[in-house]
Amino acid sequence: MPWNTVGNPRVELTLSELQDMAARQQQQIENQQQMLVAKEQRLRYLKQQERRQQQSVSETEKLQKLKERVETQETKLKKIRAMRGQVDYSKIMNGNLSTEIEHISAMFQEKQQELQAAVLKVDQLTPTARRLEEREIEWIPVPQWTDDGPAAVELKKLLPGATD
Repeated sequence: MPWNTVGNPRVELTLSELQDMAARQQQQIENQQQMLVAKEQRLRYLKQQERRQQQSVSETEKLQKLKERVETQETKLKKIRAMRGQVDYSKIMNGNLSTEIEHISAMFQEKQQELQAAVLKVDQLTPTARRLEEREIEWIPVPQWTDDGPAAVELKKLLPGATD
């Protein structure tokens, strides 16, 4: 066997051996290309899945934020409704109080008119009472009562010397 310059025995291959070797290498290259294509497809698929997952996470985050906003809005709405209920209750109570005040005011005005009428009556009767006090009332004859109605009974109580 001849030796090459590196120190290894020189191998001489036949054309058919070289062709077989080339065919095997070609087959290995094709197999590696197929594996590379499969790996590239798998990588594309995984990247696509990752994008979908990120979109899903992003959409989930958006949904969560929307849910939080909805809950916040619902809470605000409940507060507003409660406040509206309080306002409505206050309106009803104020209406009731206004009605009571009007009623009391009407009663007060009625009593004020009665008082004014009584004061007017007292003012009218005072001079007569003074004149009678000055003259001494004894000369007034006491009537004999034949009527026993409630007015007569009251009049008998007021007049001195009246008897039953």
